[in-house]
Amino acid sequence: MQQMEDKENYQTTLEKPASDSTCPSQPLSKTAQKKLLKQQKLEAKKAEKKAMIKDQKKREKEQKRKEWVERLANLSEEEKLKLIESRKGVRKDRMEKRSEEREKD
Repeated sequence: MQQMEDKENYQTTLEKPASDSTCPSQPLSKTAQKKLLKQQKLEAKKAEKKAMIKDQKKREKEQKRKEWVERLANLSEEEKLKLIESRKGVRKDRMEKRSEEREKD
C-alpha cells in the first residue's frame, strides 16, 4: 500500500514543473509558461532521439552478429580458427592503440 502511494507521489512530482515547487503561490507568467513548455518539448524530443539512436545501434549490432555467425557457418574448422584469430589480432591492435592514446592525454 505504501509503495503505491510513493509511486503516485513520485509520478505527480515528475508531472509538475520544477518552478511550481519553488513558488507555489505565484502563477507563472505567459512567457515563463511558454519557455517551460518549449523546454519540456525539447527534452522529450531529445529523449526520443536518444531512444531511436539506441534502437538503431542495437539493430546494427544484431545484424553484424548475424552476418558473423553466417560467415562462420559457411567455413571449415580450419578457416574458422584463422578468421577468429585474425579478428582477435585486429582487436588487440585496436585496443593497444586506444590505450596509447589514453596515456598521451
